[in-house]
This record gives sequence, C-alpha cells and structure tokens, in this order.
Amino acid sequence: MRFGFVNGVNNEESSCSPAQVSRLAASGVEVVVTRGSAYNDADYVNAGAQIADSAEEIYSTCDFVAQVQECAKQRCYRPAYYPARVFS
Repeated sequence: MRFGFVNGVNNEESSCSPAQVSRLAASGVEVVVTRGSAYNDADYVNAGAQIADSAEEIYSTCDFVAQVQECAKQRCYRPAYYPARVFS
C-alpha cells in the first residue's frame, strides 16, 4: 500500500509529520510526500518516506492521498466543531 501526502496551498502546511511517517513505514506502508513541506525533506527521508517532486506524481502513483485544504471559516471557527477534527 502506498500513501501519499500532498502539501497544502502554502507550503507551510503538511498533512503528515515525520513522526507519523515513521509509524506508517514501520507498519509496512510506503509513504511519499511532496518536496518542500513544512518539515525538512531530510526528516521525512530519515523517517522512511520517499520525496515526490509534484502532487501529480503522488496522485498518479499512490493508493491513498491526503492533502491539507483550508476549511471554510464558518466550519473552522464554530465552537460546536471543537474538539472534533475536520478532514477535507
């Protein structure tokens, strides 16, 4: 199984941390992340991930893809949504 994690709209966001990559890789999952995310690429490689040059590469080669997406203000800031997590 190949999991891909694509950067958010700005590269300061990441849908997966190196610690999460390490746990996935330890369970036998192949992990691919886009270059230039919020964390250092070397940290991802040390955790067991491969680095992709583009989101298109991830979309075309992975079985599962996660991406950070800015959520609508009315959903993110309503107290009724806390502490639930919003997945997009």
